[in-house]
Order: sequence, then C-alpha cells, then structure tokens
Amino acid sequence: QYENILFIDLDEVLIPSNSVPLPQLPKLLRKYYPKRAVGLMFLTAWHFTDFGDYTNVDDAKHLYMIRHAKATPPLDAQPKSIVNVDLAVTVNFHGVKLVPDKNYGNIKVTDWKKFGYLHHFRGSCIGKFSKQDCKNYTSTHREDKMILKHRTELTIRVQKMLQYLKLT
Repeated sequence: QYENILFIDLDEVLIPSNSVPLPQLPKLLRKYYPKRAVGLMFLTAWHFTDFGDYTNVDDAKHLYMIRHAKATPPLDAQPKSIVNVDLAVTVNFHGVKLVPDKNYGNIKVTDWKKFGYLHHFRGSCIGKFSKQDCKNYTSTHREDKMILKHRTELTIRVQKMLQYLKLT
C-alpha cells in the first residue's frame, strides 16, 4: 500500500531542506542518485541538552525542540532511513540490511543543505555515547536554523491548543 516508510524514533524528526514536502523527498533523491537506493540514509544533528537551552524561549517554553535548537552539525553517527518497501527484505534501526538484488542498497544523503537531515533530541550526550565520542560530538555546536525556521508557526499552534485544552 505504501512505496516508502520513514524509519525513525519518536525523539527524531526528518526535516527536508528548501521546503520540499516530505512525501516528495524520496522521489527527488531517487532521481538525483543514478543507482536506485533501497535505503536513503540521512545524517543526524544531535540536539543534546549539554548545549543548554536556546536563548529567548519564553514564548516557546512548551516546545522542547525550540528550547533545544542548538545541535551538532549533521554527522554520520546513527543515520536513519527512508526505505523503499518494494526493494527491502529486512531493515534495522538505521538502514536496509537485506535486499533481493545486490546492486541496490543504502545510500547516505550527505548533501544535507540540499536535501535535509535528521534531528535527534536525545537529552545528555553521555547517556547515549562514550565519553570520548561525547567530547568529539559536543566540541562544536550551532543554532539549528531548520528547527528555528518553524518557531513562530509552532508557537502559535501550540498556544491555541493549550488555550483550547484550558491549560494556559
């Protein structure tokens, strides 16, 4: 019934770049790559609480992703996939494991500025990675403009919902 599945966790979100609608992203990528990919693997920007809250979040205190808009640059550390279900036999948490044709497989989408990347909101780095990896991953972070791009719209919608539920 479906051509693709997006294989991510609840604390992750895939945001395409350049306002490409998410359902259109696999079609665009499969045209871009001459060899048909079964798994389109996206790099991960880690939004660790180690970076502290993003400044000026009074209007977005209910929005965890906005509060934690600081992130690593997109890394090849646990990428996640959009999987073509017609060509996959088995998948795991990060990509396709078994395909019926050895000419097909996983392709890493490394041009994240053009296509997008995964945002992983994981709490503290040390709870997920080794001390050395955390030292490397947390040495550089940035304001994640892809998350902040949706701040105003999300804040308005959440405030409306909180008012509707009489939680404000």
